[in-house]
Order: sequence, then C-alpha cells, then structure tokens
Amino acid sequence: KIKRYANCLCVNNILKIGGVESVIWELANKCKKEGYELTIFYIKSDPKQLERLEKLIGKENVIKYEGQIIYCEVAFFNYDISYINNVFADKIYEVIHANFDIQKEYPLHLHDKITDYLAVSKSARDGFIKRTNGMIKPKLCYSPIEIRPEDKEKVLMLISCTRLTYEKGKENMIAFANELDRQKKKYIWLVFTNDIDDIKNPNIIYMPSRLDVRPYIKMVGEAGGYCVQFSKSEGRCTTILEALNLNCH
Repeated sequence: KIKRYANCLCVNNILKIGGVESVIWELANKCKKEGYELTIFYIKSDPKQLERLEKLIGKENVIKYEGQIIYCEVAFFNYDISYINNVFADKIYEVIHANFDIQKEYPLHLHDKITDYLAVSKSARDGFIKRTNGMIKPKLCYSPIEIRPEDKEKVLMLISCTRLTYEKGKENMIAFANELDRQKKKYIWLVFTNDIDDIKNPNIIYMPSRLDVRPYIKMVGEAGGYCVQFSKSEGRCTTILEALNLNCH
C-alpha cells in the first residue's frame, strides 16, 4: 500500500540559523495548532533544528529524504527543488523567500510540475516578476509568525568595566554567569576590558576598553539593567559611582 501524505514541506538543508528555518518552524507550529497534518522531508539538517521540529510535530512527521517517491495532496518547496521529480502531488508550490532581482546570483528554480509560486513579501513577489520578465507572477503569501508568552520574557542587561584578573573578581564573574546559565536566564553582559575572550560564555559581549563608557552604562540603566563589579579589593569603585549617578542599578 502506497502511503499518501496530506501536506509536505520539502527542503534540502535546514541550517543552524536562518530566516527560512524560522519560517519552517512557525509553519509547523501553525499547522499543529490548527489541526493540519504536516510532514517535513529534509536531506540535511542541523541537529538542534531537527530536534525541536521532531518535538513539535513528532519524529514520524520529520523524515530524512533518501530518494524515496513521495505522494501527497500538497507539496511546498523552499528554493531548492532538487528532488521534485520524485514528488507527486495534486498541487506543488515553490515558496519565494528572496528578491531575485537583487540577488541575481541566485538561480531561478522553475519547473513544469510547479502549480504556482508563493512569495513571502511584496518585495520577493515583485523581484521574481521582474527577474522572469513578467512570465511568472507569484501569489502573495505572508509567512506565519506568532509571538508567544515566553517571547516576552525580559532579557537581563548587565555591564562591567574591569580587568579580568583575580583581584578584580574574575572567578566570581565566572560563578555568577554559571549560575545565570543554570537558572536558564536570558541575559546579555557587556564587559569592557582589554582581556578579550578571557571568560568563555556566549552571553558575554566583549567591548574594547575606552575612555568614556558612561553612555553604555546609561543605556543599560534605561533598559532596567545592572552594573556588576566583583572586585575583591576596591577602595572606591568609580564604575559603581558612575552607574548610581546614571540611574543604573
């Protein structure tokens, strides 16, 4: 018995990060919420992207493409159509994510099996029309996006201006960052120092030292953030005094 799928999203490479990858996840999320069956076929995928898609719609609906023939009601291709000849569907759409008139190095993927082209924006639609000299006029179809409660969680802003040495509390900075990570806090920590990359943490943004950091302290304060200094032996910490006068916690 030949398995026939409902809606198939056919992709080549699901990258580690990218706008198309966000669209794929948002589409899968929308289909799940609204009760539409969706199966994703992929050739290659970043492991973390694959894991979250499998968690969202089930492992059985995220399938590695290895040359199999696919039968479905509707198929969607994103840019790459390398295995379109092995897909048999009532309707096949190609989704246009870029302005092809600007990105002229992008090859056009046209095929007789494609029922219609869907552009995610007016810019993408108009660029495709111009690139094809008006021969193909994609339909406008905005990609879905949903702001979830967890997306509104406030990011903790921190700032430090210090050498990363023992007497300046480097070990305590590491311990503090580890605790924030353990609690799964979302934070950005600006560290003004000449000791670039001395503490390995993806949430720390190193800024080369400069004579006036006050505008940055003010910015962090306006975001409701904190000036953090872990020095063990300061007599009178200038950075803390600057922060207090700039309404930074």
